Amino acid sequence: MAEQMTHYSILGVLETATQEEIRAAFTQLMNTGAVGDGGFESDPLAHKRLLYAYKVLGNKKARLAYDKQLQPQDKIVLTDDLLAINMSFSRESLGLSDSP
Repeated sequence: MAEQMTHYSILGVLETATQEEIRAAFTQLMNTGAVGDGGFESDPLAHKRLLYAYKVLGNKKARLAYDKQLQPQDKIVLTDDLLAINMSFSRESLGLSDSP
């Protein structure tokens, strides 16, 4: 399974990085072009990802909200000799629907 791309992985820092480490990583990636020889001209999407990752992680409130999203969801694991069921919830509750 491929590793999930996070704002932390985009900036190349650990989830425990300080604000100064995040700022330094962002500055270094902006100065080097972050995408090798072609720079951001060869991959404008990488530039947008980098800017957005820094916008979120560079703001303390936004970072706290983002970190809560990264935490694993509650899981229910039911096991039997022949069957194992893993459930993870995408929401705390679902709205009522008139359709079957």
